[in-house]
Amino acid sequence: MKNVRIDILNKFKRDIRRNCDDAQVRYPFFLILNLDFWPVILFRLDELAFSFTGPVKVIFRFVLPLIRVVISGFSGVRINSSAKIDGGLVLHRGVGVVIGGGVKIGSDCTFLSGAMVAHKGNGKGEKSPIVGDNVTFMSGCKVLGPILIGSRVVVGANAVVLKDLPCNSVAVGIPAKILQKGHE
Repeated sequence: MKNVRIDILNKFKRDIRRNCDDAQVRYPFFLILNLDFWPVILFRLDELAFSFTGPVKVIFRFVLPLIRVVISGFSGVRINSSAKIDGGLVLHRGVGVVIGGGVKIGSDCTFLSGAMVAHKGNGKGEKSPIVGDNVTFMSGCKVLGPILIGSRVVVGANAVVLKDLPCNSVAVGIPAKILQKGHE
């Protein structure tokens, strides 16, 4: 369990570094004033809660849902606690961002307002998307269903992604089409 907590702490440190860069903040303390960072803090606390046992876990599991309601209300961001997200998560103007349950997201990913990554929610029990490293989700984009998004991908504004995207690509449109493929 100690290794799990260290891993979560390292992810959180990476979140802090990337958010300081994004918000152009020199001292991490000032991130507390950034409403876009609060959902990231809450998500990491949620991860941490699962690593504890006994009364500490009970307290975490009781208090965090109450805090989640307040933070989701103020920030407009919803990150499901069953998502798996590596370090370096940035929510840039995060209002309307939704990260659904079961989603796996690599390191150093950025979400702009209104971006959604989730399962289709059609009651067929489909799996959730798996996202690589260094992916940027532009405003209003939707990534739905059991698909793979490669590393170093940009999902364009308002794009609806229903199929896999290769590494080093840019996807735009409804449904999303690959505008540009890069080289590895």
